[in-house]
Amino acid sequence: MNKKEVYGGLLSCITAVAGIDNAKKFDTLFRDHKKLNLKNPQTLSDKVSYIELHEQSPLAASCTDKYAVREYVTNKGLGDILVPIYGGGVHSI
Repeated sequence: MNKKEVYGGLLSCITAVAGIDNAKKFDTLFRDHKKLNLKNPQTLSDKVSYIELHEQSPLAASCTDKYAVREYVTNKGLGDILVPIYGGGVHSI
């Protein structure tokens, strides 16, 4: 088992025991060393995470992913308004 699989298993356990909100809070604290406020979201990160977890629209989840939202905007015929992504990743334009 690699680290990614172990971490995924840990998040699954936290979700099962304490709920998805607490798993997301743990993940944000572990990865970004920041507290996530889902009860009263103030920062962009808090608000995006809240929408990702609590909105019922499938569009809401897609729009919290920076690559999925670019695809959505492009499919709507507005790809020309997007700022190019630099950095050489798979999704770079």
